[in-house]
Amino acid sequence: MQQHDVPPTPSNFAVWYHYYSGRFPDLTRAIEIHIANKRTFDAALNRELHDRFFGSENEANNIRQISSQIESTLGDVLHRMGEVGASADRYGDVLAAVSSEIAGADSSGVQEIVAKLVSETRRMADQNDSLQAELETSSLEINQLREDLANVRQESLTDALTGIANRKMFDTTLRECADAALRNAEPMSLMLLDIDHFKKFNDTFGHQLGDKVLQLVAHTLTQCVKGRDLPARYGGEEFGIILPQTNLEAATTLADQVRLSVAQRKIVRKSTGQDLGTITMSIGVSAYVPGEDLAGLIERADGALYAAKDAGRNRVMARAADTNVAAIAG
Repeated sequence: MQQHDVPPTPSNFAVWYHYYSGRFPDLTRAIEIHIANKRTFDAALNRELHDRFFGSENEANNIRQISSQIESTLGDVLHRMGEVGASADRYGDVLAAVSSEIAGADSSGVQEIVAKLVSETRRMADQNDSLQAELETSSLEINQLREDLANVRQESLTDALTGIANRKMFDTTLRECADAALRNAEPMSLMLLDIDHFKKFNDTFGHQLGDKVLQLVAHTLTQCVKGRDLPARYGGEEFGIILPQTNLEAATTLADQVRLSVAQRKIVRKSTGQDLGTITMSIGVSAYVPGEDLAGLIERADGALYAAKDAGRNRVMARAADTNVAAIAG
C-alpha cells in the first residue's frame, strides 16, 4: 500500500489484505491490471475496488435495517389488532349481559340498558375507525419499505458511475444465462471490451473527463444491444456484454458494430468546446460450451481481448473453444 500511495483506511486495508492473501482471484487480477497499466490508486479507484468486491456488505446492512423496520411496523399492527380483538370480546360479553338484563327489566331499566349499549357500540365503532386509519398508515409505510428494499437491491446491482449493470449483476446474469443455455440447448456468447489507451486519456485530460468517457461508452453499449442482452461495467475501463441466444458469428458481428459505434463518437470538452478526438475499443468474443466452467468462457474472451490489443487495438478478436484467436475486424 505504501508503494502505491494507498491511504491506510479500513476499507482500503480490506481490499489490499485480500489482494495479498490471494483469496479473491478476480480482485487480485483487477489490481494487477491496474498496476500493469500504471493506474494511480486515488480515492475514486480505491472506492471502486471496495464497492465492487465488498459492496454486498453494505447491501446486507441496508436490507437488515429495512427488514427490521418492516418487522417493527407489522408488530405494531398485530399488537393493535390484539387490543381491538380484546375490545370485541368485551363488547360480546356486554351484549350477552344486556340480553339477559332486558328480559327482567322494567321500562326505566330498559332505557338505562339501551344507553349502556349505545355507549359501548359507539366506543367499539371509534376503535374500529382508529384501527382502520392505523392500518392504512401502516400499509403505506410497508409499501414504502418494500420500494426501499427494491431500490437497495437495484442499487447493489448497478454501477454508480455509468448506470449500467455492475460486476455483481454481470456474474449473476452470466450464471443464469449459462444455465438457460444448457437447459434449452441454446447458444450464448460473451464480449469483453476495453477502452484503448484510457490511462493516457485520463492522465492527459483528467479523471472527470475520463468518467464522462466511461458514461458515454456505457450509453453507446446500451444503444447497441437489445432484448435480453446485458451490458455491464466489468471493472475500471473494461466492460462486458452477455449475449443469450447468440452464437459466436452473430456475437462477433455485433461486436464490430459496437466498435464502430464507439469510434464514431467525438469527445468534446463542454466548457471550452475543445475537440478531443475519438476513443476506440478492443473487443474479445467467446461462445459458451454447454456444461463448461464459466471461467473457461471468460478466459477465452479475455485472451481474445488481449490478442486484439497486441494486434494494434481498435479491433475485434474471437476465440472458439480449443481454437486459436481469429481476427474479425479492425
